[in-house]
Amino acid sequence: MPPRSIPAQPIFADPSEKVVWEELMAQLPQDAVVVHGLKILEANQEFEMDFIIFWSDLGVAVLEVKGGEVTPNEDDSFTQRDAKGKRDVFPMAQATKNMYALKRFLTQKSSVAHFSARPAVVLPYADIPSAYSRPTIPRGSIHDEVDLASLGDRIMRDLSNQGFRPTTLEIRALLGALSMPLATQKSLTEMGIEREAQVVELTEQQFAILDLCIAMPKFSILGSAGCGKTYIAIEQARRRAAAGDRVLFLCYNYGLSEYIRRRFEGFEHLEQLVIGTLHSLGNKLGMQGERGTGDGYWDSVLPDQLVEHLKNMPDELKYDTVVIDEAQDFHADWWSVVIGALRDEDKGRIYAFGDIRQGIFRQATDIPLQQSKLHLDKNLRNALPIAQLAALCVEEPLDLIGLDGPPVQWVESTNEEAEAAANEEVKKLISQGWKLSDICVLTTGSRHELQRTQGDGAMSRPYWKRYFEEESVYHCTIGGFKGLERRAVVIAMNGWKDPDRKKDILYTGITRARDLLIICGSKEEITQSGGKEFFKKLSRGA
Repeated sequence: MPPRSIPAQPIFADPSEKVVWEELMAQLPQDAVVVHGLKILEANQEFEMDFIIFWSDLGVAVLEVKGGEVTPNEDDSFTQRDAKGKRDVFPMAQATKNMYALKRFLTQKSSVAHFSARPAVVLPYADIPSAYSRPTIPRGSIHDEVDLASLGDRIMRDLSNQGFRPTTLEIRALLGALSMPLATQKSLTEMGIEREAQVVELTEQQFAILDLCIAMPKFSILGSAGCGKTYIAIEQARRRAAAGDRVLFLCYNYGLSEYIRRRFEGFEHLEQLVIGTLHSLGNKLGMQGERGTGDGYWDSVLPDQLVEHLKNMPDELKYDTVVIDEAQDFHADWWSVVIGALRDEDKGRIYAFGDIRQGIFRQATDIPLQQSKLHLDKNLRNALPIAQLAALCVEEPLDLIGLDGPPVQWVESTNEEAEAAANEEVKKLISQGWKLSDICVLTTGSRHELQRTQGDGAMSRPYWKRYFEEESVYHCTIGGFKGLERRAVVIAMNGWKDPDRKKDILYTGITRARDLLIICGSKEEITQSGGKEFFKKLSRGA
C-alpha cells in the first residue's frame, strides 16, 4: 500500500514536483504521510513547502524541489536554468527556513513539544557530484536524478540520525494541527467545481449575444474551443421552441447529438424540437429507401435526394428555425438541405455555430451562407494551462479567463507505444482517486483497442451509453469526441487519420480536457503537429 497523500490529487506547480511525488508514493511505506503545497502564514510572511513527509518513529522531512538544470556554485547557492531563465537559488536555506516555520507552527498548535525534523533538497534533473559538500549542506540531504531511485531510503537515513522521534500518535497530533492550513488548499475536485460554476456564469453572460441577435433571422457564431458555443446553441433552440417555432437542431457527431438530446430532457416544449445528425436526417424527414455507403453517398448523393424530398414535403412538416452546432463539419452540399428544410427560405431562421480550427474531417468547410457573423474569443471551459497550450495552435489571440490548474503532462512514447502509455497513465489517475467517469482516452489516429471492443463505432447507441450512463473510462477517437469533454483527458498519439490536419486534430483533442491533460507521444510527432513552441511549452510543463 502506498503512503497517504494530502491532497489525494495534488496540483503541481512544476513537472519536477510530479516526478518527486510519484517516487515518494512508490517508495514510502503506508504509515508515512506525504503533504504537498502546504502554506503557513507567520507575521505577514508566507512559507510555502513543496513536500512534507510525516514518518512514524522517524520524524518529519521538509523537501524543497528545484526543476530544470541545476548546478552547484562555490558558495551555498546553485544556478538554476529552466523556462523562467537563469538565476542563483538557495534551496537548502529555503528548506531550512520552511522547516523552522513548520516546527514553530506545530509546537504551538499541538501537544507535541519536540520532534525530529530535517530539511532536504530534491533536484530531479540535476547531477550533483558525490563529493559535493558544504558546511551547511551535507551531500546526504541533496537528492539528485541518480538518487531518486533510492529517495525513500535516503530520507529514512537522514531522519534516523536525529533524536525525538515522534510516535504514531504524535504524528497524528501533528497532522491534526495542520487541519486548518490544509483545509485552505484547493483540490482538483474543488477547482473543477469552481471552474464549472464560472463556465455557467460566463456562458449566461454570453446569452446576451442572443438578445442582440433577435432581429437577425440568420447569423453564425464562430469561436474557439471552450468558448461556450454549444451552450449558446442549446439556449437559442430553447428560446425559439418556446416562442412556438418548429426547430431542427443538427450536428455532425452522434455523440454530440446524444449530449444535446439529453440536455433537453424535461424541456416543456420538446414536441417543437427535432434533434439529430446529418446522417440521420433522412429518417427524421420521413424519406424512404435504402441508404447508400461511402463518402460520395453522404457528401453528394444523400443531400441531393433530401433536397428533392423536401420540395415535396408539406410546409407544416418543415421548420421555422434550424440550429447547427459544429457547423464547420458540414459538406458544402448539405447547406442546400438546411435551406430546403425551412418553411420560408427568406423569413426562416438559421443559426450556425462553429470553429474552423476544429474542421478536422475531410468535408470540413467554411460556413457558406450570407449571414451576420459574430466571434467569441473567451475560453471558458479549460483550465488555464490547457487553454494556454491550445492557444499555440491557433493564429487568432484568445482571451483565456479560466481558473488555474495542474500543468499539462507529457509522456514520451512512440506511435506504437502510445496506447499502452495512455493505459498506464489511466491506472495512475485511478490510483490518485479520479473517478472512472472523469477520464477519457482519445486517439489521434486509429481507434484504441479498448474502443473496438466497446461497440460498433460512433453511430452505436450502446457505445455512447457508456459515456453518458456508465461509470467507466471512455475511449474514443478525437474526431468522434468532438463537442464533448471530460475532466481528465489522456491523448494517445498513435498516428494520424488525416496527416494534413495534424495541428487541428491536436487542438481539438487537447481542448476536450477541462481540468487535466496528459499527452503520450514522441517529440517528433508533437513538434510536427503542434510546432516547436508547442513542444517547448509542453516539455516544460504547460
